[in-house]
Amino acid sequence: MYQFNIHAIPPLITAILSFILGIFVLKSNIKSMVNRLFFLLCLTACIWQFGFFMVYSSTNTNIALFWVRIGYLGVIFIPPIFLHFLVLFFKSKKYKKFILLSYIYSTIFFFLTRTNYFLDVQKYYWGYYTKGGFLHYIFLAIFIALWFLGLIIIYDGYKNRRSKSTLTRSRFKYLLLAFVFVTPAMIDYIACYGIKVYPVGFGFVIIWISILAYAIVKHRLMDIRLIIFRSIIYSCLVFLLGIIYVLVVSYLRSPLGKILGMSPAIMFLAAGATIAFGFPQIKKLLTKITDRWLYKGRYNPDVLLDQIGDITDSVLLLKPLCQSLLNLLYRELRVEKMAIITGDKRQETRSKEKELGIGN
Repeated sequence: MYQFNIHAIPPLITAILSFILGIFVLKSNIKSMVNRLFFLLCLTACIWQFGFFMVYSSTNTNIALFWVRIGYLGVIFIPPIFLHFLVLFFKSKKYKKFILLSYIYSTIFFFLTRTNYFLDVQKYYWGYYTKGGFLHYIFLAIFIALWFLGLIIIYDGYKNRRSKSTLTRSRFKYLLLAFVFVTPAMIDYIACYGIKVYPVGFGFVIIWISILAYAIVKHRLMDIRLIIFRSIIYSCLVFLLGIIYVLVVSYLRSPLGKILGMSPAIMFLAAGATIAFGFPQIKKLLTKITDRWLYKGRYNPDVLLDQIGDITDSVLLLKPLCQSLLNLLYRELRVEKMAIITGDKRQETRSKEKELGIGN
């Protein structure tokens, strides 16, 4: 019924990431309709990607078709949930009329998933995949139209709120960027029409998740508390890296055993030892790499105050004093911009601005 397929791993990882992001946003404010719709949007992406993970892993046509129909339950409801989320997020009343129409469209095609006039399967080198019937052309045309309508809503919302605070504008900008960068995921539809192009839509979904995660961390998108989010993102990275590492080691076990002439039992023990001793080192490397972006590192306030005191006691000239303080605070607090304004309002110290990114 199912077999291991290396091409199925990226959709599985994407499904897990989508679900985690959706759950986190939902838990941050479960009473908010905007957050609930965002969760549903992530859930549709999760169903889509997980469904095709199972499609690629299937070994016969009937099982593959079953999972294609499951995967399309996510695909079909992306446009209405996408539009509904955007209309509420940007409070765009003039686009409300499209919400009901988009839900009607999705409901119709939901019932049509049972017919081969809409969905069937075909075999490619990466496994089974969707074969679109003549109704699929109609579905795709409306899907694209609704998606670009959503991009127009985002652009209008961003343009009409230029007078808002810098933080608000940044949130809207990254939301626009996220959905613009996920648009090329529609390349997955090409293979539905007999063209042998491996579906790389998962990559654009991961970019979408990454941009939204960055916006949450840096600009508090949807007012999400950052400390919890940073911890969850770090945990997810460790979890996903662990899955990839275990899969790679397990996948290479058999071919390496044949090359080296070792029995399966010995290779199994060797793989287990590699996982046990290798992963902690990879985790340390990941911690080091992500420490800066996630601001996960901590500082001791007492030690920092002692260091500030040492600088103020030992440096007498104003400019070297300010430069030393800026260097210390920039390094310990991990800020992007910093300036010290002296008592004279006509002077402002911005030391090492180009090298450290301190100042405006």
